Amino acid sequence: TAEEVAAIIGPVFQNEGKAVDEAFLVGLAKRSRLNPREALERAKEMLSHHHFDRHAYPLTQQGLERMSAEVWQVDEHGLRRIDYKYLKALESNPKGLNALVSLLPVGREEIVNVIEPYLLQLETIRQTGSGRELTERGRLVLRGRDRSS
Repeated sequence: TAEEVAAIIGPVFQNEGKAVDEAFLVGLAKRSRLNPREALERAKEMLSHHHFDRHAYPLTQQGLERMSAEVWQVDEHGLRRIDYKYLKALESNPKGLNALVSLLPVGREEIVNVIEPYLLQLETIRQTGSGRELTERGRLVLRGRDRSS
């Protein structure tokens, strides 16, 4: 969970003598796709940017949002542009893996090993007998993205 990953990355900030709140840590965990290794790397990167320019990259929600947009290019869920392209490809109807490979600018391995596991974890897609299908939650995520674009 985001809270479990937040507990893992909290000491990175504590060891540097930096106080951050739980919401910041949970936000960082989500932007790291709930992956502890990625969250640890991003925590160190966040600290590095903060040490370089603490006004541009404060250890706050605002600083986290700036890092997400400018450096990591992810939204508050940890979704990248390619994740949204994947979801958009499923908007009209379910698609098989071969169709997705032909529609997206990434290979089969990235789809199967990187994109799909996280989208399944977020419950934005499901795998059915007729292919990958967008869930209601996936539609909500897409609509939220469309409003902010």
